[in-house]
Amino acid sequence: MTPSNDIEEVLTTFYEIISGNKSEQRDWDKFRALFYPGALLYPNSVTSNPTGSKGIEIDEYISNLNHFLSQNNFFEKGSITQFIIENNIASVISTYESKRSTSEQPFKQGVNFVHFICVEGKWKITSMIWKDL
Repeated sequence: MTPSNDIEEVLTTFYEIISGNKSEQRDWDKFRALFYPGALLYPNSVTSNPTGSKGIEIDEYISNLNHFLSQNNFFEKGSITQFIIENNIASVISTYESKRSTSEQPFKQGVNFVHFICVEGKWKITSMIWKDL
């Protein structure tokens, strides 16, 4: 596999884990394994109000998201639009669409800016910031 395929696999897994019916359990251990230790996520609120928001750690993100997912069907699919890879670091832009069922039209779209590091041959997410469009 090429580095870009490996990175694409990480992002595909990210979207697959957070997607599903509200009754489905998510594999949060597999989700945590996608991230480098100490990784931070910067939600939509950061891009709307940069001075009043901060990044959140993976377990806080999971807690917040799990509460939402337990009450809502949610399906998100991403498409990578740009890769920049230099040795063991990478930056990726991924657009996404969110739906409440696989058959309906998206209720939101947005963009993720994702940074990676390759450690021992595995790409891990070091940070992610996103904006709903």
